[in-house]
Amino acid sequence: MKKKRKEQRKGRKTTKKMWKLKLSSGAFIAPSFVGVLIFFILPFLVVIYYSLVDNPISGNFVFLDNFGAVIRNGAFKKAVHNTLTFSAVAVPLAVALSLLLAIVLEAKLPFRSQFRTFFLSPMMVPVASIVLIWQVLFHYNGAVNDFLGVFGIDKIDWLKSEYAQVVVIILFLWKNLGYNVIQRRYQKGNDARHGEHPHQFSERRLLHKAIVMGLILHGLYAPCPSKMW
Repeated sequence: MKKKRKEQRKGRKTTKKMWKLKLSSGAFIAPSFVGVLIFFILPFLVVIYYSLVDNPISGNFVFLDNFGAVIRNGAFKKAVHNTLTFSAVAVPLAVALSLLLAIVLEAKLPFRSQFRTFFLSPMMVPVASIVLIWQVLFHYNGAVNDFLGVFGIDKIDWLKSEYAQVVVIILFLWKNLGYNVIQRRYQKGNDARHGEHPHQFSERRLLHKAIVMGLILHGLYAPCPSKMW
C-alpha cells in the first residue's frame, strides 16, 4: 500500500511538473504566435478574401474573375517570364558557386581572408544599403560607366537596358553567396562530426544537400524582378 501511495504521489508530482512545463513553454511561445497571427496569417486570409470580391467597399463575390483578369494582363505575363528566367539562372548558380567557394575556402590559398571578407561582408549590411550602392555603381552616370568610359565605351543605362537581368542576378549572388558558403561548410563539418573523416566525407551527399536546400531557400526568398527589365 505504501509503495502504491508513493508511486501515486510521484505520478502526481510528475503530472504537475509536466503541466508547469507546458504552461511556461506556452507563455514563451505565445508572443511569437500572436505576432505571426497578426502580421502573417490574418493578412494572408484578408488578401484571399479581397481576391474573391470586386472591391473592398461593395464586397461583391466574383469568385475567380480577378485571377482571370490578372492572367490576361500583359504586365503580369512579363513579370512571370522575368521571375522564371531569374530563378532558372540565379538559383543553380547560387547553389553551384556556394558549394565551389566552400570547397575553395578549405584550401590554403593566398589572400583567403580577403576573399572570405568580400563574400561575407554583404551579410552585415542591410539589403536597402546594398541596393543603393548597386544603383550608384550601375547608374547612367555611375562608377561602372565612368570606368568603361576610360576605354571609349559609351554609357549604358544598365537598369533600363537588356543587361538589367544580369545586374540583378549578380547582385543576388553577391548578397547571398556568403550565407550559403557558411551553410555548406557547416554541412561538411556536421558530416565530419558524425564519424566521417573530414577529407573523406561524402561529396555526393553534400552536393545533394546543397542542391535541395538551395532550391528551397532560393525558391522561397528569391526576389520577384517583375518589371525591372
